[in-house]
Amino acid sequence: MLGPTRQVARGFTAGVLLGALVGCGGADRDGTPGSRPDDSDTWVARHDSGAPAPDAAGGVVLSPAGDRVFVTGASATIAYDAVTGDELWQVPGEFPASGGSPPPPVIAVSPDGAAVFVAGRARVLAYAAEDGRPLWTAPFGPTVGRGAEAHVVAVAPDGSAVYVHGSGKVDGGDTDLVTASYDPVDGSLRWAAASGAVRGRPDYLWLSGSRSLAVAPAGDAVYVAGTAQARGSRTDYLTVALRARDGRRIWARRYDGPAGRDDIGGAVAVTADGARVVSVGSSVGRGGQADVTTVAYDARSGHQAWVSTYDGPDHANDVATLVAAAPDDDVVFVAGSSERPTTGRRDYLVLAYAVGTGERRWVRFHDGGGEGQRDDEAGALAVSPGGDALYVTGWSVDAVAGSAVATVAYAPSGRLLWDASYDDAVRGGERALEIAASDERVVVNATSDGDMATVAYPD
Repeated sequence: MLGPTRQVARGFTAGVLLGALVGCGGADRDGTPGSRPDDSDTWVARHDSGAPAPDAAGGVVLSPAGDRVFVTGASATIAYDAVTGDELWQVPGEFPASGGSPPPPVIAVSPDGAAVFVAGRARVLAYAAEDGRPLWTAPFGPTVGRGAEAHVVAVAPDGSAVYVHGSGKVDGGDTDLVTASYDPVDGSLRWAAASGAVRGRPDYLWLSGSRSLAVAPAGDAVYVAGTAQARGSRTDYLTVALRARDGRRIWARRYDGPAGRDDIGGAVAVTADGARVVSVGSSVGRGGQADVTTVAYDARSGHQAWVSTYDGPDHANDVATLVAAAPDDDVVFVAGSSERPTTGRRDYLVLAYAVGTGERRWVRFHDGGGEGQRDDEAGALAVSPGGDALYVTGWSVDAVAGSAVATVAYAPSGRLLWDASYDDAVRGGERALEIAASDERVVVNATSDGDMATVAYPD
Protein backbone atom coordinates (compact mmCIF):
# COMPACT_ATOMS: atom_id res chain seq x y z
CA MET A 1 0.00 0.00 0.00
CA LEU A 2 2.34 2.66 -1.24
CA GLY A 3 1.15 6.18 -1.98
CA PRO A 4 2.37 9.49 -3.39
CA THR A 5 5.20 10.11 -0.94
CA ARG A 6 8.16 11.99 -2.37
CA GLN A 7 11.41 10.06 -2.69
CA VAL A 8 13.43 9.89 0.50
CA ALA A 9 16.80 11.65 0.53
CA ARG A 10 19.76 10.85 2.75
CA GLY A 11 22.88 12.53 4.04
CA PHE A 12 24.22 15.33 1.84
CA THR A 13 21.56 14.51 -0.77
CA ALA A 14 18.89 15.43 1.75
CA GLY A 15 20.34 18.91 1.93
CA VAL A 16 20.46 19.29 -1.84
CA LEU A 17 17.17 17.71 -2.90
CA LEU A 18 14.87 18.38 0.00
CA GLY A 19 16.42 21.45 1.56
CA ALA A 20 17.41 19.81 4.86
CA LEU A 21 19.81 22.23 6.47
CA VAL A 22 21.46 19.66 8.69
CA GLY A 23 23.88 21.75 10.68
CA CYS A 24 24.21 24.05 13.61
CA GLY A 25 22.37 27.30 13.13
CA GLY A 26 21.73 28.22 16.74
CA ALA A 27 23.33 28.70 20.10
CA ASP A 28 22.51 28.71 23.76
CA ARG A 29 21.66 32.13 25.13
CA ASP A 30 25.16 32.31 26.62
CA GLY A 31 26.59 32.00 23.09
CA THR A 32 27.62 28.33 23.26
CA PRO A 33 27.29 27.13 19.66
CA GLY A 34 25.85 23.76 18.74
CA SER A 35 27.77 21.13 16.79
CA ARG A 36 26.25 19.18 13.93
CA PRO A 37 24.95 15.61 13.86
CA ASP A 38 26.41 13.02 11.48
CA ASP A 39 25.06 13.80 7.99
CA SER A 40 25.63 10.30 6.64
CA ASP A 41 22.90 8.72 8.79
CA THR A 42 20.38 11.54 8.37
CA TRP A 43 17.36 11.15 6.12
CA VAL A 44 14.29 13.18 5.16
CA ALA A 45 11.05 11.86 3.68
CA ARG A 46 8.29 14.18 2.49
CA HIS A 47 4.69 13.16 1.90
CA ASP A 48 2.53 15.05 -0.58
CA SER A 49 -0.85 13.47 -1.25
CA GLY A 50 -1.54 15.80 -4.16
CA ALA A 51 -4.83 16.89 -2.59
CA PRO A 52 -5.69 20.61 -2.27
CA ALA A 53 -5.82 20.41 1.52
CA PRO A 54 -2.51 20.54 3.43
CA ASP A 55 -0.87 17.27 4.42
CA ALA A 56 -0.57 18.40 8.02
CA ALA A 57 1.74 16.32 10.20
CA GLY A 58 0.70 14.53 13.37
CA GLY A 59 2.44 12.08 15.68
CA VAL A 60 5.54 9.92 15.28
CA VAL A 61 6.66 6.80 17.11
CA LEU A 62 9.49 4.29 16.77
CA SER A 63 8.90 0.55 16.95
CA PRO A 64 10.12 -1.15 20.16
CA ALA A 65 12.97 -2.70 18.18
CA GLY A 66 13.87 0.72 16.75
CA ASP A 67 13.83 -0.55 13.16
CA ARG A 68 10.66 1.21 11.98
CA VAL A 69 9.30 4.73 12.13
CA PHE A 70 5.53 5.24 12.10
CA VAL A 71 4.10 8.67 11.35
CA THR A 72 0.58 9.97 10.93
CA GLY A 73 -1.04 13.11 9.64
CA ALA A 74 -4.17 14.49 8.06
CA SER A 75 -3.76 12.58 4.79
CA ALA A 76 -1.82 9.39 5.62
CA THR A 77 -0.28 7.03 8.12
CA ILE A 78 3.10 5.78 6.92
CA ALA A 79 5.76 3.29 7.99
CA TYR A 80 9.42 3.96 7.14
CA ASP A 81 12.56 1.92 7.55
CA ALA A 82 14.27 3.65 10.47
CA VAL A 83 17.77 3.24 9.05
CA THR A 84 17.23 4.11 5.38
CA GLY A 85 14.00 6.11 5.41
CA ASP A 86 12.50 3.88 2.70
CA GLU A 87 8.71 3.73 2.77
CA LEU A 88 7.37 0.33 3.83
CA TRP A 89 3.63 0.97 3.66
CA GLN A 90 1.09 3.75 3.60
CA VAL A 91 -2.64 3.98 4.31
CA PRO A 92 -4.89 6.97 3.54
CA GLY A 93 -5.59 9.41 6.35
CA GLU A 94 -8.88 9.25 8.20
CA PHE A 95 -8.88 12.78 9.61
CA PRO A 96 -9.29 15.32 6.80
CA ALA A 97 -9.78 18.95 7.74
CA SER A 98 -13.46 19.64 8.26
CA GLY A 99 -13.66 23.11 9.70
CA GLY A 100 -12.24 24.58 12.86
CA SER A 101 -8.76 23.69 14.04
CA PRO A 102 -8.81 20.06 15.15
CA PRO A 103 -5.65 18.72 16.79
CA PRO A 104 -3.39 16.65 14.54
CA PRO A 105 -3.82 12.87 14.76
CA VAL A 106 -1.60 11.04 17.23
CA ILE A 107 0.01 7.60 17.13
CA ALA A 108 1.29 4.81 19.39
CA VAL A 109 2.68 1.31 18.90
CA SER A 110 2.05 -1.83 20.93
CA PRO A 111 4.90 -3.07 23.17
CA ASP A 112 5.34 -6.16 21.00
CA GLY A 113 5.55 -4.00 17.86
CA ALA A 114 2.64 -5.80 16.19
CA ALA A 115 0.03 -3.02 16.03
CA VAL A 116 -0.10 0.72 15.45
CA PHE A 117 -2.89 2.83 16.95
CA VAL A 118 -3.96 6.20 15.54
CA ALA A 119 -6.45 8.62 17.11
CA GLY A 120 -7.86 11.92 15.97
CA ARG A 121 -11.17 13.66 15.63
CA ALA A 122 -13.99 11.37 16.83
CA ARG A 123 -12.31 8.03 16.11
CA VAL A 124 -9.54 5.55 16.89
CA LEU A 125 -7.97 3.14 14.39
CA ALA A 126 -5.63 0.18 14.57
CA TYR A 127 -3.31 -1.14 11.84
CA ALA A 128 -0.99 -4.12 11.55
CA ALA A 129 2.53 -2.75 11.98
CA GLU A 130 3.93 -5.21 9.44
CA ASP A 131 1.92 -4.12 6.42
CA GLY A 132 -0.61 -1.44 7.41
CA ARG A 133 -3.56 -3.80 7.20
CA PRO A 134 -6.58 -2.27 9.03
CA LEU A 135 -7.46 -4.12 12.22
CA TRP A 136 -10.35 -2.13 13.67
CA THR A 137 -12.00 1.28 13.93
CA ALA A 138 -13.84 2.66 16.96
CA PRO A 139 -15.50 5.95 17.87
CA PHE A 140 -13.79 8.07 20.49
CA GLY A 141 -15.75 8.65 23.68
CA PRO A 142 -19.12 7.38 22.40
CA THR A 143 -20.77 7.35 25.80
CA VAL A 144 -19.52 10.63 27.21
CA GLY A 145 -18.26 12.80 24.37
CA ARG A 146 -19.97 14.75 21.63
CA GLY A 147 -17.66 16.07 18.96
CA ALA A 148 -14.74 14.57 20.89
CA GLU A 149 -11.22 15.28 19.69
CA ALA A 150 -8.35 12.98 20.64
CA HIS A 151 -5.08 14.62 21.69
CA VAL A 152 -3.05 11.63 22.82
CA VAL A 153 -3.05 7.84 22.49
CA ALA A 154 -1.02 5.46 24.64
CA VAL A 155 -0.73 1.72 25.22
CA ALA A 156 -0.50 -0.11 28.55
CA PRO A 157 3.05 -1.33 29.30
CA ASP A 158 1.93 -4.95 28.90
CA GLY A 159 -0.12 -4.17 25.78
CA SER A 160 -3.44 -5.04 27.44
CA ALA A 161 -5.21 -1.74 26.78
CA VAL A 162 -5.22 1.31 24.51
CA TYR A 163 -5.95 4.68 26.13
CA VAL A 164 -7.14 7.79 24.33
CA HIS A 165 -7.43 11.20 25.93
CA GLY A 166 -8.87 14.42 24.57
CA SER A 167 -11.78 16.79 24.99
CA GLY A 168 -15.44 16.85 24.06
CA LYS A 169 -18.90 18.09 24.96
CA VAL A 170 -20.72 16.17 27.66
CA ASP A 171 -24.07 16.43 29.45
CA GLY A 172 -25.16 20.01 29.86
CA GLY A 173 -22.98 21.18 27.01
CA ASP A 174 -19.80 21.63 29.09
CA THR A 175 -16.43 20.86 27.56
CA ASP A 176 -14.63 18.23 29.60
CA LEU A 177 -11.53 16.10 29.40
CA VAL A 178 -12.52 12.72 27.97
CA THR A 179 -10.53 9.53 28.52
CA ALA A 180 -11.39 6.14 27.05
CA SER A 181 -9.95 2.62 27.25
CA TYR A 182 -10.15 0.09 24.39
CA ASP A 183 -9.40 -3.57 23.90
CA PRO A 184 -6.28 -3.63 21.69
CA VAL A 185 -7.42 -6.73 19.78
CA ASP A 186 -10.90 -5.76 18.60
CA GLY A 187 -11.28 -2.10 19.61
CA SER A 188 -14.23 -2.68 21.92
CA LEU A 189 -14.76 0.09 24.46
CA ARG A 190 -13.97 -0.95 28.02
CA TRP A 191 -14.75 2.33 29.74
CA ALA A 192 -14.98 6.06 29.13
CA ALA A 193 -14.78 8.85 31.68
CA ALA A 194 -15.14 12.62 31.71
CA SER A 195 -13.28 14.87 34.13
CA GLY A 196 -16.43 16.72 35.23
CA ALA A 197 -14.51 18.63 37.89
CA VAL A 198 -17.21 21.24 38.43
CA ARG A 199 -20.55 21.15 36.65
CA GLY A 200 -21.14 24.26 34.62
CA ARG A 201 -17.40 25.01 34.42
CA PRO A 202 -15.51 23.58 31.45
CA ASP A 203 -12.26 21.62 31.58
CA TYR A 204 -10.16 21.65 28.45
CA LEU A 205 -6.77 21.01 26.92
CA TRP A 206 -4.46 23.88 26.22
CA LEU A 207 -1.30 23.96 24.09
CA SER A 208 0.14 20.67 25.32
CA GLY A 209 -2.69 18.29 24.57
CA SER A 210 -0.38 15.66 23.10
CA ARG A 211 1.40 15.41 26.46
CA SER A 212 -1.75 15.22 28.54
CA LEU A 213 -1.79 11.50 29.40
CA ALA A 214 0.69 9.18 31.12
CA VAL A 215 0.32 5.50 32.01
CA ALA A 216 1.77 4.13 35.26
CA PRO A 217 4.71 1.76 34.64
CA ALA A 218 2.83 -0.97 36.53
CA GLY A 219 -0.18 -0.41 34.26
CA ASP A 220 -2.61 0.05 37.14
CA ALA A 221 -3.33 3.77 36.72
CA VAL A 222 -3.70 6.41 34.03
CA TYR A 223 -2.91 10.06 34.72
CA VAL A 224 -4.47 12.86 32.69
CA ALA A 225 -4.07 16.61 32.81
CA GLY A 226 -5.66 19.74 31.48
CA THR A 227 -6.93 23.16 32.44
CA ALA A 228 -10.04 23.67 34.55
CA GLN A 229 -12.11 26.83 34.83
CA ALA A 230 -12.11 28.17 38.38
CA ARG A 231 -13.65 31.29 39.88
CA GLY A 232 -15.19 33.51 37.24
CA SER A 233 -13.00 33.27 34.18
CA ARG A 234 -9.88 32.16 36.06
CA THR A 235 -8.31 28.79 35.34
CA ASP A 236 -6.36 26.17 37.32
CA TYR A 237 -4.22 23.16 36.52
CA LEU A 238 -6.18 19.93 36.69
CA THR A 239 -4.49 16.55 37.24
CA VAL A 240 -6.57 13.37 37.57
CA ALA A 241 -5.59 9.77 38.39
CA LEU A 242 -7.87 7.05 36.98
CA ARG A 243 -7.90 3.36 37.78
CA ALA A 244 -6.78 1.59 34.63
CA ARG A 245 -9.15 -1.37 34.82
CA ASP A 246 -12.41 0.57 35.00
CA GLY A 247 -11.71 4.32 34.73
CA ARG A 248 -12.77 5.02 38.29
CA ARG A 249 -11.25 8.22 39.66
CA ILE A 250 -8.52 7.62 42.26
CA TRP A 251 -7.81 11.28 42.95
CA ALA A 252 -8.09 14.70 41.32
CA ARG A 253 -6.04 17.78 42.14
CA ARG A 254 -6.31 21.39 41.09
CA TYR A 255 -3.43 23.83 41.33
CA ASP A 256 -4.07 27.52 41.88
CA GLY A 257 -0.93 29.65 41.96
CA PRO A 258 -0.19 32.07 44.80
CA ALA A 259 -1.36 35.06 42.75
CA GLY A 260 -4.81 33.52 42.30
CA ARG A 261 -4.74 34.26 38.57
CA ASP A 262 -4.76 32.03 35.49
CA ASP A 263 -2.90 28.74 35.73
CA ILE A 264 -2.66 26.96 32.37
CA GLY A 265 -1.74 23.28 32.66
CA GLY A 266 -1.98 20.17 30.56
CA ALA A 267 1.33 18.31 30.31
CA VAL A 268 1.91 15.34 32.62
CA ALA A 269 4.54 12.63 33.12
CA VAL A 270 5.05 9.77 35.53
CA THR A 271 8.46 8.64 36.76
CA ALA A 272 9.83 5.24 35.76
CA ASP A 273 9.36 3.86 39.27
CA GLY A 274 5.73 5.05 39.29
CA ALA A 275 6.18 7.05 42.50
CA ARG A 276 5.73 10.61 41.19
CA VAL A 277 3.34 12.30 38.80
CA VAL A 278 4.56 15.65 37.47
CA SER A 279 2.32 18.29 35.86
CA VAL A 280 3.63 21.42 34.19
CA GLY A 281 2.25 24.60 32.75
CA SER A 282 2.34 28.32 33.42
CA SER A 283 0.95 30.52 36.17
CA VAL A 284 0.32 34.23 35.81
CA GLY A 285 1.96 36.13 38.66
CA ARG A 286 0.95 39.33 40.36
CA GLY A 287 2.90 41.34 37.81
CA GLY A 288 0.86 39.89 34.97
CA GLN A 289 3.69 37.83 33.48
CA ALA A 290 3.58 34.05 33.14
CA ASP A 291 6.05 31.85 35.03
CA VAL A 292 6.73 28.14 34.52
CA THR A 293 5.18 26.12 37.32
CA THR A 294 5.97 22.44 37.89
CA VAL A 295 3.94 20.45 40.41
CA ALA A 296 4.83 16.95 41.63
CA TYR A 297 2.32 14.62 43.30
CA ASP A 298 2.59 11.32 45.10
CA ALA A 299 1.24 8.95 42.47
CA ARG A 300 -0.71 6.80 44.90
CA SER A 301 -2.35 9.42 47.12
CA GLY A 302 -2.25 12.59 45.04
CA HIS A 303 -0.52 14.41 47.89
CA GLN A 304 1.44 17.40 46.60
CA ALA A 305 5.14 16.60 46.99
CA TRP A 306 6.61 19.88 45.77
CA VAL A 307 6.01 22.95 43.60
CA SER A 308 8.70 24.81 41.68
CA THR A 309 8.17 28.12 39.90
CA TYR A 310 10.61 29.49 37.37
CA ASP A 311 10.79 33.20 36.53
CA GLY A 312 13.48 33.82 33.93
CA PRO A 313 16.27 36.39 34.28
CA ASP A 314 14.32 38.91 32.20
CA HIS A 315 11.15 38.52 34.32
CA ALA A 316 9.06 38.26 31.15
CA ASN A 317 6.71 35.49 30.03
CA ASP A 318 8.07 31.99 30.61
CA VAL A 319 5.76 29.24 29.36
CA ALA A 320 6.04 25.45 29.73
CA THR A 321 4.13 22.99 27.58
CA LEU A 322 6.26 19.83 27.76
CA VAL A 323 7.51 17.40 30.40
CA ALA A 324 9.40 14.09 30.37
CA ALA A 325 10.98 11.98 33.11
CA ALA A 326 14.45 10.49 32.88
CA PRO A 327 14.54 6.67 33.01
CA ASP A 328 16.70 6.70 36.17
CA ASP A 329 13.96 8.41 38.23
CA ASP A 330 16.41 11.13 39.24
CA VAL A 331 15.46 14.04 36.99
CA VAL A 332 12.39 15.42 35.26
CA PHE A 333 12.79 17.69 32.23
CA VAL A 334 10.48 20.59 31.38
CA ALA A 335 10.48 22.59 28.15
CA GLY A 336 8.72 25.61 26.69
CA SER A 337 9.67 29.14 25.73
CA SER A 338 11.16 32.20 27.42
CA GLU A 339 10.56 35.76 26.26
CA ARG A 340 13.18 38.47 25.89
CA PRO A 341 11.44 41.73 26.81
CA THR A 342 13.97 43.89 24.96
CA THR A 343 13.14 42.31 21.60
CA GLY A 344 9.86 40.49 22.27
CA ARG A 345 11.49 37.37 20.82
CA ARG A 346 11.25 33.93 22.42
CA ASP A 347 13.85 31.21 22.90
CA TYR A 348 13.55 27.54 23.75
CA LEU A 349 13.54 27.07 27.52
CA VAL A 350 14.65 23.74 29.03
CA LEU A 351 14.72 23.01 32.78
CA ALA A 352 15.85 20.01 34.81
CA TYR A 353 14.50 19.29 38.31
CA ALA A 354 15.37 16.69 40.93
CA VAL A 355 12.40 14.33 41.08
CA GLY A 356 12.57 13.86 44.84
CA THR A 357 12.85 17.49 45.96
CA GLY A 358 12.02 19.79 43.05
CA GLU A 359 15.45 21.40 43.23
CA ARG A 360 16.35 22.95 39.89
CA ARG A 361 19.44 21.24 38.48
CA TRP A 362 19.97 23.44 35.46
CA VAL A 363 18.29 25.74 32.95
CA ARG A 364 19.12 26.23 29.30
CA PHE A 365 17.92 28.60 26.59
CA HIS A 366 18.35 28.05 22.89
CA ASP A 367 18.23 30.77 20.25
CA GLY A 368 17.86 29.44 16.71
CA GLY A 369 19.17 32.66 15.19
CA GLY A 370 22.08 33.16 17.55
CA GLU A 371 21.38 36.89 17.79
CA GLY A 372 17.87 36.92 19.24
CA GLN A 373 16.36 37.66 15.84
CA ARG A 374 14.10 34.64 15.75
CA ASP A 375 11.10 33.38 17.67
CA ASP A 376 11.87 29.86 18.86
CA GLU A 377 8.90 27.78 20.01
CA ALA A 378 9.43 24.33 21.52
CA GLY A 379 6.85 21.86 20.25
CA ALA A 380 7.94 18.42 21.47
CA LEU A 381 10.30 16.77 23.93
CA ALA A 382 11.76 13.26 24.19
CA VAL A 383 14.33 11.40 26.27
CA SER A 384 16.28 8.50 24.82
CA PRO A 385 15.38 5.14 26.43
CA GLY A 386 18.86 4.82 27.88
CA GLY A 387 18.71 8.34 29.29
CA ASP A 388 21.84 9.51 27.48
CA ALA A 389 20.20 12.42 25.67
CA LEU A 390 17.29 14.84 25.85
CA TYR A 391 15.81 16.18 22.60
CA VAL A 392 13.72 19.29 22.04
CA THR A 393 12.22 20.21 18.70
CA GLY A 394 9.95 22.94 17.46
CA TRP A 395 10.19 25.82 15.04
CA SER A 396 12.36 28.86 14.63
CA VAL A 397 10.62 31.78 12.93
CA ASP A 398 12.30 34.65 11.11
CA ALA A 399 10.22 37.55 9.78
CA VAL A 400 12.10 37.47 6.46
CA ALA A 401 13.20 33.87 5.92
CA GLY A 402 10.13 32.21 7.41
CA SER A 403 10.31 29.22 9.73
CA ALA A 404 12.53 26.18 10.06
CA VAL A 405 12.32 23.03 12.17
CA ALA A 406 14.90 23.36 14.94
CA THR A 407 16.01 20.30 16.94
CA VAL A 408 18.40 20.45 19.90
CA ALA A 409 20.10 17.61 21.79
CA TYR A 410 21.33 17.92 25.39
CA ALA A 411 23.22 15.58 27.68
CA PRO A 412 21.51 14.82 31.03
CA SER A 413 23.94 17.33 32.57
CA GLY A 414 22.53 20.09 30.36
CA ARG A 415 25.53 20.20 28.03
CA LEU A 416 24.55 21.08 24.47
CA LEU A 417 25.36 18.10 22.23
CA TRP A 418 24.17 19.33 18.86
CA ASP A 419 21.52 21.33 17.10
CA ALA A 420 20.11 20.95 13.61
CA SER A 421 17.56 22.72 11.46
CA TYR A 422 15.37 21.66 8.56
CA ASP A 423 14.04 24.07 5.95
CA ASP A 424 12.62 23.08 2.60
CA ALA A 425 14.47 26.06 1.12
CA VAL A 426 11.37 27.25 -0.73
CA ARG A 427 9.03 29.26 1.48
CA GLY A 428 10.28 28.43 4.94
CA GLY A 429 6.95 27.28 6.37
CA GLU A 430 8.05 24.56 8.79
CA ARG A 431 6.44 23.55 12.08
CA ALA A 432 7.59 20.51 14.08
CA LEU A 433 4.74 18.63 15.75
CA GLU A 434 6.20 15.55 17.41
CA ILE A 435 9.46 13.78 18.21
CA ALA A 436 10.43 10.19 19.08
CA ALA A 437 13.77 8.81 20.21
CA SER A 438 15.53 5.46 20.45
CA ASP A 439 19.10 4.90 21.58
CA GLU A 440 20.16 4.96 17.91
CA ARG A 441 18.24 7.88 16.41
CA VAL A 442 15.76 10.67 16.94
CA VAL A 443 12.91 11.33 14.49
CA VAL A 444 10.91 14.52 14.02
CA ASN A 445 7.56 14.80 12.23
CA ALA A 446 6.75 18.26 10.88
CA THR A 447 4.45 20.16 8.59
CA SER A 448 6.56 21.71 5.86
CA ASP A 449 4.90 24.04 3.35
CA GLY A 450 1.77 21.92 3.29
CA ASP A 451 3.59 18.57 3.18
CA MET A 452 4.33 16.11 5.97
CA ALA A 453 8.11 15.97 6.43
CA THR A 454 9.82 13.30 8.55
CA VAL A 455 13.44 13.97 9.52
CA ALA A 456 15.69 11.37 11.20
CA TYR A 457 19.01 12.13 12.89
CA PRO A 458 21.49 9.68 14.45
CA ASP A 459 21.69 9.68 18.23
